[in-house]
This record gives sequence, C-alpha cells and structure tokens, in this order.
Amino acid sequence: MKKTFIGGALAAALLGTAALPASSAAASPADELGVSLKRNFGSGCAETDGNKTPLPAITDDKKGISIKYAGFFAVTPVPAGQRSVSCNVILEVTYPQGKTFIVKDSRWIGYVATHARAKAELNATYYFGPDQPLGIYLKRFGSSLPGQSWNGSQVATELTPAPCGSRSTTVTLRTTLTVDPGAQPTEDKAMLSLNYAEHKASSELGIEMRNC
Repeated sequence: MKKTFIGGALAAALLGTAALPASSAAASPADELGVSLKRNFGSGCAETDGNKTPLPAITDDKKGISIKYAGFFAVTPVPAGQRSVSCNVILEVTYPQGKTFIVKDSRWIGYVATHARAKAELNATYYFGPDQPLGIYLKRFGSSLPGQSWNGSQVATELTPAPCGSRSTTVTLRTTLTVDPGAQPTEDKAMLSLNYAEHKASSELGIEMRNC
C-alpha cells in the first residue's frame, strides 16, 4: 500500500486499530517463557473490538517479547492533544522453575514523516519496578524526512535478573511519542507511528534465560 503523508497515513492508522493479529500469549507451557498483558494506561493505548492493546507475544525464536500496538501515533497539525501520546504497558511474564531471565536489549520498528521544520521523538523506559530501570531508548528524528519506516535498538543499561523462585514477574514498558510542528504560525506536518496494522511497527524486548 502506498502511504500518503498525514491524510492517507492518518486515516489508515485510525482504521488500523481493528487489524492486529490474535495474541498467542496464553498458550505457553510451564517449562517455557510466557507473557500476557496485565494492565495498560495512557493516551496512546487503543482498544480493538473491545480488547485492550497492545498485544504481547513471545517471539518465534523464544528469545524475546514482541509488542504490537494499535492506533499508537503522534501527529500534527491536528489538535495539540495528539502531538504527544504515551502508552504504559505492564506485562506479566512467567518463566520456568529454577530459571530466571534478563532483559538484554530493546528493538524498535516504526514509521516517521516530518515536513520542513517539524521534528519527532520516541522516548521509552522499561523496568521491573520503579526502582529497577533496565534500559532507556531515545530516538530523535530531524526535519524534512519523507514518510519512511525506521528501526533501531539499544542494549539494556542494567542486566538485572528477574527474581529466582518466583516463576512470574512484571515488566513495565513506558513509551512516549512526540511531534514538534516547528515555529508558529506556519506549523509543519509530522507523524510518528508505532501502529502495527498500517506500518508493521512494533517494539521487542530481547530476553536471555539463565539458571538460578
């Protein structure tokens, strides 16, 4: 599909909130890593057919948690409330008896477009608890970018293991998307999207299993 900036891309992003794939999170045996959505909140957390998103799942290689969002995008020159949006995701992660895991990195795929002087920024933090930040991912986009996909990754700053003997823990991912339209009165167009349906965007937390 050809993506036109703002008009077509915004319409597709809004309509795309109903097109996420089904989650396979509930089918993990007790001897494997598992994940489910415990809670979400924020202006960028949409729902699809009454179900909360994003949809988390264990990656096919069993080495990560994939997170796919619906309707998560910042855009301008629509009303200012859409220029900065956030989605805070609390995941329930289960793991085998006698094992633990670390979150070793984060990986991102998204879509961005900035006209003239407009800019955009993604800021994400993931952690086990408020006092245990594991990593921060910050990506800034300059002006005059045509509509395009982008990807990036960041190694975790703290390789803190999940609690041994617990068999489950929560991992929280806080993500904020912001667009800056540039100087008034000639505010320029911009979009930053993590919307899966239209832009095949997602975030992924790399997982490494360890013995206790």
